[in-house]
Amino acid sequence: MQARWAVKVFTGLSLLPPKKNMLEVIESERRRKMKCIPCPRKAALQVDYIPYLDFMAEQVGVRPNIFSLLLRDPVLWVKVFLGPCTPYQYRLTGPGKWSGARRAILTQWDRVAQPFRTREVPEPDKQPLVLFSLWLLISAGAVTIAIVRYKNDLAPVLQGVARVLDQSKIFLLDFTFWSR
Repeated sequence: MQARWAVKVFTGLSLLPPKKNMLEVIESERRRKMKCIPCPRKAALQVDYIPYLDFMAEQVGVRPNIFSLLLRDPVLWVKVFLGPCTPYQYRLTGPGKWSGARRAILTQWDRVAQPFRTREVPEPDKQPLVLFSLWLLISAGAVTIAIVRYKNDLAPVLQGVARVLDQSKIFLLDFTFWSR
């Protein structure tokens, strides 16, 4: 974007703002950045990407008109307005207009996802559900033996489980109170 603006200035198609205005903008930007960027050295180098590109595009004459884009091409408007800010949108209109910019904007997410689709992974064969697997049989047998062996002593065990659940409920209520 900077190169496009520089070419317009060098060829005389665009003029730089007056020196006084440029110094005022630099000073106001410096003051604003000092509030949000703690390191003064880095503050001079940092710029907000989207406002900077919009400013440069306005100077070059390639900033897309969002309202006319909404009326002309609603699908593209959604991608430009709600999608990521990419340099393609500054190639839709004005000098240096590119006929492939619309297609590039509409397919930009395909290019982002493409590296993650390196190969097609085959679906695994579904194993038939075995109701009586070895694990299930062992667990059921252990529970049955415990009930038969301790049928008279089962009530105190269940009361102990109920007591543990009540204590854990109090803990969980306290935990949910603190997590809010």
